[in-house]
Amino acid sequence: MELTREKLNRSKIIFNHVPKAGGTSLIYFFYELFGPEFCFRHASRSAATGQHSPPIQKVPPKELERYRFICGHFDYGNHTRFKAPSMYLGVMRDPFDRVASDYYFNKGQGRDDLKEMANRLSLEEYIIEKMNQPKSRLVTSCQVTYLSGQNSAEAAMAVIEEHYLACCTNEQLDDMQRMLARLYLRYDLPPSRMNVTKHPRENVKISAKTQALMNERFAEDYKLLAWVRDRFDREYRVQNT
Repeated sequence: MELTREKLNRSKIIFNHVPKAGGTSLIYFFYELFGPEFCFRHASRSAATGQHSPPIQKVPPKELERYRFICGHFDYGNHTRFKAPSMYLGVMRDPFDRVASDYYFNKGQGRDDLKEMANRLSLEEYIIEKMNQPKSRLVTSCQVTYLSGQNSAEAAMAVIEEHYLACCTNEQLDDMQRMLARLYLRYDLPPSRMNVTKHPRENVKISAKTQALMNERFAEDYKLLAWVRDRFDREYRVQNT
C-alpha cells in the first residue's frame, strides 16, 4: 500500500481484533495516540461501569465519522461504513496459543459456564470439547476470516496487500507499535503489553493425534500466519534501514 502523510492523517484506522491474539495492547496504544474520545470499541464491556458499548451496526453514521480508530471482534468489511478513506491493522497469533490462552483465561476470569468447563477439563480435553461445538470459531481458521472476510490464506493475502496499513504476529507486536509511533511522529509512545498469557506454550503437552487434528483445522491460519510474519519482518527491516 502506497502511503503518504496526508493519506495517513485522513484515514480511519480499523482494527479487526482477533480474540486471544494480543490485540488489547494495540487498542490502548491508539487510546494514547488519538485520545479515547476518538476511539470506538465495538460491543465492549467497560471494566469501570460494567456497561457495554453499542455494536458498530447500531451507531449512527454521523457519530461514527468522528472516530479515528475503530476496533472490535468483528470481521473485515467495516470500511464500507465510512466516507473517509480507511486502512486496516491486524494481529495474528499461533492458533494453538490462542486456544491455550482462552483456556487459561476462562479458568480464572471466564463467565460461570466457561469457568466451570475449563476447571473441570485438561487443556487437551478443553480443545476436544471446543472442536465438538460446531459454532466455535476458536478451533477453525477464523483468523483468515477476521482479517479478510475470505476463506483461504491466499485470498486473505491479497486483501492485506491492498487494504492494510500493517499486519503482524503477536510476537511482532512491539515492533508494530514502534512502527506506528514513527509513522504518526509520536516517538514518545513506547510499546506496551497487556493481558500477557502466563502459561508459555513449551509447558503445554497434548497428544500427537490432537495436534494433527488441530493442524488440519487451522491449516489456512497457519499458512497466513507464516506469510504475515515474513512480510512484516521484511517491511519493518526496510523501514528501519
